[in-house]
Amino acid sequence: RELAEKGRPKPAGAESELDGGPTEEQREEMQRGAAQLEVFAYPTNRTTPWATISILAASGCLTLAASLYWRFHVCRAITLEELEGRSEGFAELVEHCSVGKKDLEKGELHRLVLASLLRADEGLLRSAVAVTILGCCGTLLERLQGSNAMLSVVVGGTIVSSAGAAYCHTRTVEGAVTGLAEDGMDTSPLKLAPPRVTALSGGVTALGTLCALRFGRWAAIPGLPLPVSWLMAPVLVSAVSSFFSYGPLLHEYQDAVKASLENIGPDGLPKLEVLRASVLLAGCEALEDRTRADCLPQSDEVVGRREALEEALVRLPPPPPDGAF
Repeated sequence: RELAEKGRPKPAGAESELDGGPTEEQREEMQRGAAQLEVFAYPTNRTTPWATISILAASGCLTLAASLYWRFHVCRAITLEELEGRSEGFAELVEHCSVGKKDLEKGELHRLVLASLLRADEGLLRSAVAVTILGCCGTLLERLQGSNAMLSVVVGGTIVSSAGAAYCHTRTVEGAVTGLAEDGMDTSPLKLAPPRVTALSGGVTALGTLCALRFGRWAAIPGLPLPVSWLMAPVLVSAVSSFFSYGPLLHEYQDAVKASLENIGPDGLPKLEVLRASVLLAGCEALEDRTRADCLPQSDEVVGRREALEEALVRLPPPPPDGAF
């Protein structure tokens, strides 16, 4: 009987651990079972996700270009006149990559997308989370549903969330200033900076939310037991934290505007825009640091301009709080 059992042919795909583990047929069977249960499954389609790569490249190139422009063009200015011209150009670049209610009323709809592509003034952890969600969830959705579906979710989520953020943030900030006017304070002398939002992640959040709800038990990376739904945990924590910090920041902004009204001198407030003045101040500080590192004497014009900007910014009301969340 033992000889007869040894002489029987083995069933297809039946191998022991000593024979090298599961065969290709067994792997395909396990993959089909995982796909049916949606437990750590992954699409068999392994085509290159060109749409996901294109979005990552566009955002990375724009952010890198802005960083290089500041580091190797603005900060390399020699005279104060050069610094003023270059900082003005950089301020215009940053302003074009933000969106506000008045911009949408003028029909400048391209700002809805640019505000999400430029990742300015963003922490490393937040950038890493956005890149991870876009890379993993974008690749998964593109391989399952195609490039058009993935682009529709990301671009549509970006446009809708950016427009909603611009209107809601503007209404909230203007409501804080209106509250001061209702208390009997005249806010007309103030030239308040228009509320704007930048470095938005609405499209990435929409993509991650869709994948977490629809493909939550699928693997985020092939061969790695990491569910897609787990990728949304840092986004949820960040959103909750930003939600609870937005209120106190808004009250601080309201108090700062009130303090600016109380400290208006006989000459009124300085006629400067906060964004451009802040960029020029940072440029003056960078120029002073470079001059100090080269063991050269400081320029009296640059030092005087920096001190004047610091004094003016103290008297000006601060920019509204970040409403990107």
